[in-house]
Amino acid sequence: MERKAWFDKFGEYGLKEGVPSHDGSLIGGYRYGGNSFEIYEKVFGTMNPFAEKLEDDGKDQFGSMFATSFGATQDVHLPAPKDIVITLECTLLEFYNGCMKKVVYERKKLLHDGKTARAQRHEMEVEIKPGFSEHTTLTYTQKGNEAEGHKPSNIVIKFR
Repeated sequence: MERKAWFDKFGEYGLKEGVPSHDGSLIGGYRYGGNSFEIYEKVFGTMNPFAEKLEDDGKDQFGSMFATSFGATQDVHLPAPKDIVITLECTLLEFYNGCMKKVVYERKKLLHDGKTARAQRHEMEVEIKPGFSEHTTLTYTQKGNEAEGHKPSNIVIKFR
């Protein structure tokens, strides 16, 4: 019932992306993160919905090349998303005492189709602990850019 009310008020986009809360952040939202071709392959034994039986030459039951073209997503090696590297400027006093710094960055986030991405601005607080130096590196795993068929990249924080 709650999702029906969200849909009535915000439409399909609000249901998928989430709805704004009183503080401006988004709540809710749902995105299927799986691979529908893999599900199809588990049920039917092939990623190609047009191929009943593949011949040795890679052709389907019609003698055409559908067998290799429709299942091509598993053979295409898309590049993994690049890590987001951020360099924070810190004073000697901040390294000695520690502090909190706000980091603003942009990352690519996959849309509901799981193929296209859009840039989104994000903010996060980074704790600089006493004793950090310009040789310290912080890595936030899977918080970076998203790309089809890959895990999200990392955010790497370096200091200067």
